[in-house]
Amino acid sequence: MHRTFAFVATLLACALVTGPVRAQADRARTIAELHKQNPPIVFFIAHGEPNSCGAGCDSWIAAEGRIDEDAPLHLRRVLEQAGKRKLPIYFNSPGGGMREAMEIGRMLRSRGLTAGVARTLPQGCWPAKAVDVCSKAMQEKPSETAVLAATGASCLSACPFALIGATTRLIEPTTLVGVHEGLTYFTRTNGIAGRRLELALEKLESKWDREYSRYIAEMGIDKGLFTVVKETPWAKMHYLTRAELIAFGIDRREVLLASGWNIDVIDPASIGYAAYTSVTVRLKTQVDAVPTDQPKPMTLALSCTGRPRGDYLLTSLQPVANTSVRSGPDFVLKADRSSILLTRASSFLTTNKNEVLEVRRAHVWRALLDALLTASAVTISGDVPWAVALAHPESSGAIAVGPYAQATISTLGAADALKALVARCEPSTGAQSAGVQPASPKN
Repeated sequence: MHRTFAFVATLLACALVTGPVRAQADRARTIAELHKQNPPIVFFIAHGEPNSCGAGCDSWIAAEGRIDEDAPLHLRRVLEQAGKRKLPIYFNSPGGGMREAMEIGRMLRSRGLTAGVARTLPQGCWPAKAVDVCSKAMQEKPSETAVLAATGASCLSACPFALIGATTRLIEPTTLVGVHEGLTYFTRTNGIAGRRLELALEKLESKWDREYSRYIAEMGIDKGLFTVVKETPWAKMHYLTRAELIAFGIDRREVLLASGWNIDVIDPASIGYAAYTSVTVRLKTQVDAVPTDQPKPMTLALSCTGRPRGDYLLTSLQPVANTSVRSGPDFVLKADRSSILLTRASSFLTTNKNEVLEVRRAHVWRALLDALLTASAVTISGDVPWAVALAHPESSGAIAVGPYAQATISTLGAADALKALVARCEPSTGAQSAGVQPASPKN
């Protein structure tokens, strides 16, 4: 007997109306076909440039493919190879066996490891070549210098249950974490048929429900995850939103990618290929006459899609509950004597996970970007009046007359990210894109 999770959300579940014997046969046949389409998972230690997997991190464990029966054994061998090093592990998996996923999760927890979702690719391969081609090349030569690519990476079906075993989980905005109900079936029926087989399947399903409910609690994850799993049919996929990832305790980081700038294709689609970073601004409120600071995450993205040469679009993206939320303040970015005013747009954007984002935008010329992103420090302030910002650019970054306090934006990786963006947006400038790293999830 076994319980597995689907890897291809578009496949239809078998129809139970055909009877338990036919249903059992259809389930086993469906799983066998899915196994053919999705190769077993491979684990290997990848090596990148300094800080390529976070501050002080240049090596990690890549986990690519379907979680099969041998997956725990293969991971254990790689962990032995790593020795005393607590290397983070990055999954890109369509799912697999539930029992094996939970065993992997417990291995990660016992070692206190960090886990994330990203593809491991050879440096300089993607986006020049297709991501699948790059992934295959990496697996054939794991000794090559590697990078982490969040875009297009996913952890689906059983994979999230391995992921939540880690003590720290890193889920970036450009990745997908999806769950749904498992598919229970017998590897052998030993001649059992009819109503007896139907009752045996129901008993097995109840057993597995109890198993992974206990496991979710054991990993310190909110039981809401179990509810979402049970409410999502096997033939469909529920992609966890940022709000759910936070509410369930899977990834509660206030600031995503807070350690620097990255380059990648990001969501929403209208932004596309961009250099981006994240920052937390604090909303000053007053509760029972006591001043408090409420953290508000914000992503800053530089893009050039459809723009004239040398003209870039700087966009700030802040999650809001819905489009009826009152528009927040304008923002000013300041570095030395350079400043950029991000004005409120009367519009919102929606991600592929149906998250609503409030938008602020500014048109920025290349020379100003160079000055801004190569500065030793960049700050952002809220609710700065137009007149003040334009008349006093040297000081506007320090003025916060509205509800938002000033925050500092890291410039780590900014120069390289800008170089990569210019290489894509202005190829004739001679800027080199070789070695550019896609978004690297960081702690």
